[in-house]
Amino acid sequence: MKKTFFLFLTTLLVASTLFLPQNASASNIDVVAESKSIYVTYFQQGKHVDKTKLSLSHNGYGSKNSTNPGFFRAAQDALFLTSLYNRLNKINDPLASSVRADAIATLDHIKARMDLSKTKDSQGWYNSATHSPDTSMLLLAFSKAYGQLDLNSTQKASYNTIMNEMLVALQTAKNRHISNGSVDKWVAPSMASCGAVNKSKASNNIFALAAGGIGSYALNVGGTQNPYRGVMTDFASYVRDTQLSNGLWLIGGGRPVESCQMAVGYDTWSVMGSALAGMGSTGVTTNPNSSFFTAATKGVSGLNAHYLATNRLMTEYSNGITGSGIAAEGSSVPSYALAVSYVGTAEAKTLFNSLYPAAKSSIELPGVINSDNGAPKFHRLIQGLSGALDNNF
Repeated sequence: MKKTFFLFLTTLLVASTLFLPQNASASNIDVVAESKSIYVTYFQQGKHVDKTKLSLSHNGYGSKNSTNPGFFRAAQDALFLTSLYNRLNKINDPLASSVRADAIATLDHIKARMDLSKTKDSQGWYNSATHSPDTSMLLLAFSKAYGQLDLNSTQKASYNTIMNEMLVALQTAKNRHISNGSVDKWVAPSMASCGAVNKSKASNNIFALAAGGIGSYALNVGGTQNPYRGVMTDFASYVRDTQLSNGLWLIGGGRPVESCQMAVGYDTWSVMGSALAGMGSTGVTTNPNSSFFTAATKGVSGLNAHYLATNRLMTEYSNGITGSGIAAEGSSVPSYALAVSYVGTAEAKTLFNSLYPAAKSSIELPGVINSDNGAPKFHRLIQGLSGALDNNF
């Protein structure tokens, strides 16, 4: 009898596992607790700014040992601090005032460096706004701060000035991509054969972030009918129209033109930017009725499929085709996909929760071991936390 009962239980247990969701092992992450711990350890009282002053990926033209300076890591810092303040302020957490002070100090430092480098870097945030993620990430950071940091009138005026410069820079960059010299006609997506699929010749992720930055501006500052709505729509449309049927994109910024790979981090930025463009075009932050937001949700599904196809390793590159026989390359980079949190759907939340433990265990020590290359896994992690804070994970 005991043996029969044991076999029954074993059969029942095995059968039940067949019907579990594929990401069912993920448990909900306490996003607020995780974010507070990271803030106290790495950011409080200006620790992170002090360790990254003049470093390559934080401070633009003229930074230490810098040949390709940038700002987007610093923008990710500011996004994280602003999102954390906004969440803590809503629950009356006493740490909120400290986070706000550090967020404003970070943004003030960024703005001073932006002013310094504005006209001195031919490929910088002002002169070449789609050369890198810098301008778009900065616009996202300053617009969120404008709407969420309880700024005084002087601070708002200062942030408005720098945001307007970024908006003009993005419009100028968009016009450079126009064919036939017409400012009213966006060039059709330029695609090239990549075996079984096509790839775009433009950097989908950079265009997506440009749309997302303006989308954030619409949500927090200018409203859905702001003068740059058309610029946002043109960038977001390109990204939407170059998405593969499996939800992924080829090719992202930084990849060789001849590459037939997708990169997880770049696809995630395309997801993030498309989601914010969908929100900015409608003024709705939860499941907006927008084709741009639909592209973002398809992107989440594509990244989730890649995650499952690589035995939950989330390898850095694939050939863009998920499923059997996937050609995956690179190391495991779960942190690179955490910004799916900006979408806020159930699938995005489940994937975020699945990825977070491994992502946290693999982060670099920011500003200590490798401040000059920006500690990419650390910054991808806090970017994911920023979206999770915004969407109340």
